[in-house]
Amino acid sequence: MKKMYTKTIKIFNPITIIVFVIGMLFANLNVKGQVPLISASDGGFENATSAFTNNGWTAVGTSARTWRVGTFGGAASGTKAAYWGTAAAYGGAASSAVGHFYRDVVIPAGATNVYLNYKLKYPTIDNTYDYFYVFATTPANTPVNAVIPTTGYTNLFTNTATAYAAFTAMPQIDLTAYAGTTVRLVYTFKTDAASPNAAPVVDDITLTYIAGAPCSGTPSPGNTISTANPICSGINFSLSLQNTTTGSGISYQWQSSPNNITWTNIAGATSSTFTGTQTIATYYHCLVTCSGNTGTSNAIYETMNTLANCYCTNTNTTSTTYMINNFSITGGITNITNNGSGFSTNGYGNFTAMTAGQVIGSSVNFYTDFLPSGYTYGVGIWIDWNQNGSFGDAGEQVYLSGAYVSSATGTITVPAGAIAGNTRMRVVANYLSTAPTACTGSGTTECEDYTFNVIIPTGCTGTPAPGNTISSANPICTGVNFTLSLQNTPTSSGITYQWQSSPDNVTWTDITGATSATYTGTQTSSTYYQCLVTCSGNTGTSTPLQVNLQTGVGCLTYCTSTATSTADEELYSITVNGASTPAAYANANGCATVAPGPGSILSRYSNFKTLGNLTTLTQGATVPFTLEENECDGATYFSNGMAIWVDWNQNGSFTDSGEQM
Repeated sequence: MKKMYTKTIKIFNPITIIVFVIGMLFANLNVKGQVPLISASDGGFENATSAFTNNGWTAVGTSARTWRVGTFGGAASGTKAAYWGTAAAYGGAASSAVGHFYRDVVIPAGATNVYLNYKLKYPTIDNTYDYFYVFATTPANTPVNAVIPTTGYTNLFTNTATAYAAFTAMPQIDLTAYAGTTVRLVYTFKTDAASPNAAPVVDDITLTYIAGAPCSGTPSPGNTISTANPICSGINFSLSLQNTTTGSGISYQWQSSPNNITWTNIAGATSSTFTGTQTIATYYHCLVTCSGNTGTSNAIYETMNTLANCYCTNTNTTSTTYMINNFSITGGITNITNNGSGFSTNGYGNFTAMTAGQVIGSSVNFYTDFLPSGYTYGVGIWIDWNQNGSFGDAGEQVYLSGAYVSSATGTITVPAGAIAGNTRMRVVANYLSTAPTACTGSGTTECEDYTFNVIIPTGCTGTPAPGNTISSANPICTGVNFTLSLQNTPTSSGITYQWQSSPDNVTWTDITGATSATYTGTQTSSTYYQCLVTCSGNTGTSTPLQVNLQTGVGCLTYCTSTATSTADEELYSITVNGASTPAAYANANGCATVAPGPGSILSRYSNFKTLGNLTTLTQGATVPFTLEENECDGATYFSNGMAIWVDWNQNGSFTDSGEQM
């Protein structure tokens, strides 16, 4: 038997009931429609472990006071928040820093009403000096410690002038334009080294959206678009689609191909955009699917840039004072000598027309020194062994002084994994750092680039023909290093070397330890040298060379006299006993043409010794001289003093009695 139950209710106010019901309906629609991408739990930093990673975020910052998670800054809800401070205290300090925390979020295609909300506490302001930012970017861009994001980042919010004593909801940020992409949200704080000190606290971050209407039909994604083409090896690029497919239920699958025929899914590449890297030229397209109907974007061929266009720049546009003076490579199959190069334009010298080369597994020697004389520098040398346009790979910094030095020498061995062929070698000197970097210059740096040729050895055959013995200098001074090499240096493996010396070109003696393709040493008397080059028991001997001993003034080392400025006084010309400064370097010509000798610096120091004797003087004779002073930088003349010194006793000093003329 069917039973019916009835119950009565008393209606106090029918309008109230209607409003209540309508309110409930809208509340339910809101709860069901808004889908969270970042919820109050991870956006509120309430994980039991007080760390960004445990809450789905990544922090960037190395200063003592940086972004942290914990209770020290208070919380808008719950007990924890993201605050600026130390591990044990909330608050800023008088020190410069820039720190970030960020998170990647996939926003579904077709999503609408995509809203970012958060609460900020910012009790102290330092207007125009301390800044709080919120940025949006792609996963291709990672914020860097101590750097405020710029290129590739969209500034969503900035605060420097408004104080928030308590947690305050910030203006809602509409991210609907990012639907169908992966967006990287970045929270940044920048503080200077002076009081007052701002310190933000962020809590209750939420990101929600409303799913769009279901998609229909077959998508038509159009062309595949790249942020860069050609690109450099290992450098991020991003792909997107010409046409946006609307509606929910859309799926994406990016694919790659070496030949535009055979295609392979890219793991994890299931958004409307794709960010990646490559080492070889590759085709890309995207499969866009709606309810089983798939449209394919037109393929793009992502090509590789040339190595020369991929290297970072290291410049100095502030000062022309600090410079690499001499750089050389010896002991290679090919070598480099670049002496007296002076300061290069904008602190960068492109000497890639000069090439040093060596066989894998063998070594070369380097030497470098600097100007101004007496200054010391930190030095770094890099070689791009894997030819990817970067100096940042393991083993590619082949030398670091680690201290301030007036010159640097060392040995570089070509590693087994180096790629054969020409690659880039970089030398950087920094007057104010013992650890210069390959890619960042300053007002106290100079950078020089060269080419290094990596040679693959092959097994030797037959009898080697080393050709002539060659010396880096001849004659030489007692105790001064010189380097011997061979006219024809074998590039094959299985070769052995033994350098020998002789006083008379008849009796030969092995030089202990001299078993490389080059030999560096000193001598105290004129000596003959040759090298025995052996392959599988067959020995060829280089043509002997006599390295003579130099004596006299040419072997003396004098103190360095270098002006600290190019302004004002200039020695226009010097005349002694009727012989004058050569016309190419005299008068106004001397304002534009640097002297030919080592160490010469325009308008600061001129070395003419390489031109030979200016004149010959007879002992006991009296000869006339003339010194002419002028200026290269204008018509204003100042009083000045001039002097002449002659090292009469040839002892390398100008301080003996009677030597100041």
